[in-house]
Parts: sequence; structure tokens; C-alpha cells
Amino acid sequence: MKFGWVGKPKSRFVFMDSNEERIFWRSPEQNPNQSRFIYISEIIDISTGIHATSVMKKNKVPMEFDHLCFSIISRKRLIHFF
Repeated sequence: MKFGWVGKPKSRFVFMDSNEERIFWRSPEQNPNQSRFIYISEIIDISTGIHATSVMKKNKVPMEFDHLCFSIISRKRLIHFF
């Protein structure tokens, strides 16, 4: 699941390219060529857990999923997954 600032969480596949330079995500129905991504070099932090960011807190993820939650933080954006 990918969380955003507004709207409902969306189901997403998350994966890394073979060169380990980018992290991709896309909906299960989407063509792999339409995947969104972030370069690993842009990442300044990765926060884990349901209380890591305000978006995770807002979405009230159940505590039993705490170990599955993470947020990718760059200077330009935050990307939240569960």
C-alpha cells in the first residue's frame, strides 16, 4: 500500500532495478513501463514504523503492521508505504 497526503491508500508493487540505482512503484494493473521511481542517490533517510511520519499517523495503520511500514525521504518528497 502507498499512502498519500489525501485520499485512500493505494495498492502498489515496490521493487528495485537490477543496478540498484532506483526504487520503483506501480499499481498491480499498470504496465511496468509506467512505474514511478526515485533515485537511491536522492534518498536522505528512510523512516520505519507507523509513527515515523505525519502521513502514517493520519492513516491510523494498526500497530500489528508497524514492522511493515516505511517512508522514503528525499529533499523533494516523502513516499510512504505499508
